[in-house]
Amino acid sequence: MTNEISFIPTFSLEPNKITSFNTVYKKSKYSGKWHHISKFKSYSNLKNSVSDKSDNSKKLWHNMTISDNANRNLKRKINWLYYLAQEKQVITPRKTTITNFKIAFITLTLPAKQKSPTKEITNNLLNQFLTEMRGRFKMENYVWRLEFQKNGNVHYHIVTDTYIDFYIMKNCWNRVLQKENYITDYSNKMKKLSLSDYFKKYYKSDSSLFAKCKENYTKQLKENWSNPPTINVKSVISNKAISGYLSKYFAKDSKNGVIKNDLDNYKY
Repeated sequence: MTNEISFIPTFSLEPNKITSFNTVYKKSKYSGKWHHISKFKSYSNLKNSVSDKSDNSKKLWHNMTISDNANRNLKRKINWLYYLAQEKQVITPRKTTITNFKIAFITLTLPAKQKSPTKEITNNLLNQFLTEMRGRFKMENYVWRLEFQKNGNVHYHIVTDTYIDFYIMKNCWNRVLQKENYITDYSNKMKKLSLSDYFKKYYKSDSSLFAKCKENYTKQLKENWSNPPTINVKSVISNKAISGYLSKYFAKDSKNGVIKNDLDNYKY
């Protein structure tokens, strides 16, 4: 008796791409049952499609890299999030009007040196932030991933189709960070800086930026350095190219930007 092979045509639909492949089954000569073997894919890229090239990332949590499959899943999620998001006009709490809002690209950072393993920060701080955003603003559709800054600190990128005011998010994230005294650490560090020191450190003594530097320094000084700039938000309007950029950004090769954090020097 010879083994039998069966090819089942299969299609996967994405907002900007159709993937066709054969799901291959082989019939066992002993049991007579069909067993899945593999998939042979071919891609038909539509207009404004996003490249699906592999980046050969390794599955190493302690190095914070992610697998090829996870990269592809991130791309799919970002693209579906963008294409399914409804354009809307938003009036902010400060009466500013944002037209054609679709999704927001949010970055959360630490204001002082990271002092606990990344997994703990993710579970204790990021999770609380996301829980509050879901509960207060009904943020149901979102994708997030972590990366590292050059100083070794973790930071988080979030894409969501829910509009949330910048200042509300900033106050929430800073309040959550204070659970591990990051705001206090930042305040103690910044109180030691004079305006000249601040100008040299954060503005590279660029004379064209001195007025802005002085404005920021004076403002934070009045706040006793208790409200650090730990969040950045960009609103994405109806531009399909931006959707492609975000999906590529989220799924980019993390090996190129990872600074190995000594706090994460073990497997979980």
